[in-house]
Amino acid sequence: MPKVRTQIYLSEEQHQILSDLSHKRKTPIAKVVRQAIDEYLSKISSKEKANPLSRIIALGESGNSWGSVRHDKEIYGD
Repeated sequence: MPKVRTQIYLSEEQHQILSDLSHKRKTPIAKVVRQAIDEYLSKISSKEKANPLSRIIALGESGNSWGSVRHDKEIYGD
């Protein structure tokens, strides 16, 4: 997967912790950050899958006018 360069600002404490982890793992800070982001996104994804209400978030933006009528089906399935 191609990588996209992104610049972020960290507190001195965050940078120091990442630097320590990077040194301990003998890997670049960027890799530590990517791994942390992957773990965080995985947790969010799992929580959304576990919550049936997450499927109807932004349903009104889909252009479907039946969302308010068929909301039970959207939440709980058939």
